Amino acid sequence: MKVLCLLILMLTGCSVGRDYVCPEVVTPAAWQSGAGIEKSRALWPDLDWWKAFSDPQLDELEETAVKGNYDLKAALSRIDQERALVKIAGADLYPFLDAGAEAVRSRSSGSSGNGGGSGGDSTSLGLQLTASYEVDLWGKFRQAREAVQSTFEASIYDQRAVALTLAGDVATSYFQFLALNDRLEIARETISLEKRTLDIIEKRYRGGLVSGLDLAQAKTALASVEASVFAIEQDRKQTLHALTILLGRSPGELKLVAKSLMKTAIPPAIPPGLPSGLLERRPDILRAEADLMAANADIRVAKANLFPSIQLTAAGGYASSSLSTLITPESAFYTLAAGMLAPIFQGGRLRGEYERTQARYAELVQNYHQAVILAFRDVEDALVAIEQLVPREAALTEAVAQAERSYSLALIRYQAGHVDYLPVLEADRALLNARNALVDARLARLSAIVALYRALAGGWPGTV
Repeated sequence: MKVLCLLILMLTGCSVGRDYVCPEVVTPAAWQSGAGIEKSRALWPDLDWWKAFSDPQLDELEETAVKGNYDLKAALSRIDQERALVKIAGADLYPFLDAGAEAVRSRSSGSSGNGGGSGGDSTSLGLQLTASYEVDLWGKFRQAREAVQSTFEASIYDQRAVALTLAGDVATSYFQFLALNDRLEIARETISLEKRTLDIIEKRYRGGLVSGLDLAQAKTALASVEASVFAIEQDRKQTLHALTILLGRSPGELKLVAKSLMKTAIPPAIPPGLPSGLLERRPDILRAEADLMAANADIRVAKANLFPSIQLTAAGGYASSSLSTLITPESAFYTLAAGMLAPIFQGGRLRGEYERTQARYAELVQNYHQAVILAFRDVEDALVAIEQLVPREAALTEAVAQAERSYSLALIRYQAGHVDYLPVLEADRALLNARNALVDARLARLSAIVALYRALAGGWPGTV
């Protein structure tokens, strides 16, 4: 027995399979885009990165979303579930102990085949403790717990990803709302401008200076812009509803000040740091690695199942026919047992499970590499967008100024009778398009900055 116990102690620390090693990935030395951005050290956005936009209304929306968003709450509940599974998986590392009590009353008739015998009642009482323990010879229980622990960590990274996405979605939706405010204001200003022009044309028409064609064209242009107001209002309200849902509220509960997107502060240049820092910060990459760690542990569990297992059991207690003599030394009993079970033939089930876990690990290695290169692409795409949108916005600002001048000159020449109404109409359309394009460019620029914050995993609110 001593030899068996010594052998068990020696083998309990054994495990099969290889330890987890993170796959090697090749990271770029520097970002291809973002010229002039500091790369000497890893500088990351703050936890509350949205405050760089200097908008108290946005700050309030972000804080409300962290507290009320249902997807984020559900992710936190999934973390609690995985934490409980870690406790369950760890139970196999310890002996199981059960207690039982039994009372049996039986009666015998005493009849026998030769017509004789005696009968009567009998009572048996018992108290018993039973312990069982499977020796973790090959580390399968430890590895099973490691697998569940890695899955638990993966759920934390999932929650961080949900929180990071939520913060970005709130900011993007808010900027879309402000952009629609600007488009609505542009449409109303255009309507006011075209009504004044229409008054001029009507006076000239009544004076016989212009044809009915000019009047019809002016009325058509005015009606088209008036119709666009209803579409913009619809998009504006639906965007507000979508933002309200992100906050965990019902549509109609959120009221926002109709501010201008063009007055939103542009954050200073974001120094994203070294590309390799993404591997330590991006929740999707961390999740992919946690999956790898769990899969590696599953391989070791499957391999351990190919080897013998040792089961130890012990039972002890009291048994008597009388309550008065139940707990006495004479009524005590105990049993000890040790057994070994070795798989010999199971139709390839265990070998197949081992091969499946190996193939699963190989798949997740590829998923990990894919997550890494996608993370690098996200940053590069955001940097390229910001680089191109800055000069684009500047060019569109100049285009708006020139379109305003063109419209004024065309209207003056029309009033002087030098041109017909068509140049005025074309200048009016060009001005409307240029002003809307400028708003779209500012929205795209702010959205690209938000995308860069997200790509750099710029903090995740509401994490555990």
